[in-house]
Amino acid sequence: MQANKKKRILIVDDEKVIRANLSDLLEGNGYLTDTAVSGRQAIEKVTSEDFDIVLLDLMMPVMDGMEALKEIKKIRPKIKVIMITAFATVEGAVDAMKSGASDYLPKPYVPQELLATISRVIRRGKIRKGS
Repeated sequence: MQANKKKRILIVDDEKVIRANLSDLLEGNGYLTDTAVSGRQAIEKVTSEDFDIVLLDLMMPVMDGMEALKEIKKIRPKIKVIMITAFATVEGAVDAMKSGASDYLPKPYVPQELLATISRVIRRGKIRKGS
């Protein structure tokens, strides 16, 4: 899979096991990953480092994913953000997309579905850059 070559993905989830599993899956498929335990830490990392995609959990303590999404998009408007949540609803997906998310996935995620979503978000970004 050449489309994901050297793409950097920031994984934001307050659950250590989920961060580790996502990191292993993505690195095993050729992506470079970093992790953040909170929305606040994600904002700090996005401010100081370049990422192609942020995988962002919706439900986190202190700062939820929607709040973090809005801050991340202010700092880096072109960054792609995929929301991931165990509490998926149509309303939540619509709100996330209106706030700048590129896509939205329910937990538990299906690994192949997650990888397909990431590829689709990357392709959409390339199409927009070229047009």
